[in-house]
Amino acid sequence: MRKTKSILGLPIISISSAENVGKVNNLIVNGKNGSIDYVLVETGEKTISSLVISTKDIIGVGEYAATIPNEQVMIDISNVPEAIELLQKNVQIKNTDILTQKGNLIGQSGDFYVDEDFNIAGLEFIQKQNDDLGIKIVPRGDVITFGKDLIILEENFANNLLESEKELTTDEPSNFFSNPMKKAL
Repeated sequence: MRKTKSILGLPIISISSAENVGKVNNLIVNGKNGSIDYVLVETGEKTISSLVISTKDIIGVGEYAATIPNEQVMIDISNVPEAIELLQKNVQIKNTDILTQKGNLIGQSGDFYVDEDFNIAGLEFIQKQNDDLGIKIVPRGDVITFGKDLIILEENFANNLLESEKELTTDEPSNFFSNPMKKAL
């Protein structure tokens, strides 16, 4: 699992040229699938349009960098209608109000966690009325909808709150985030 805060700002390294080709500027969320589908790239050059990388083209994410096979996977966003559509939907996970399915506003989200396939695994929950609860983690299974203005949770989500990211698990062990060469080139 990786907290998105630790991905933003990472250098993007091309494996084929062994060069820094940009940095992770933003993450484009697919609210319907509960995933990050694209990474917005900052190249340091002044351009009219932005570049994106499909998360399917990212080889790995380490402590120092995100790696891609080559610069050809960095595509002008104007050529990726799906990325434009997701940007226009503007689904944000961080600092979004959280509502239960029965309509109770219960708090706000903090950062969120993604797995090796960039699926959202969980999100930080900051309770509205009980500050002594601290920040807990809501597992993805308790999220009904990621929307532009709200995140909707199952009514009984509190039964499944986690104390730390270490409790977020997947069925298979992975070294994707520590070993960027997990995916084949």
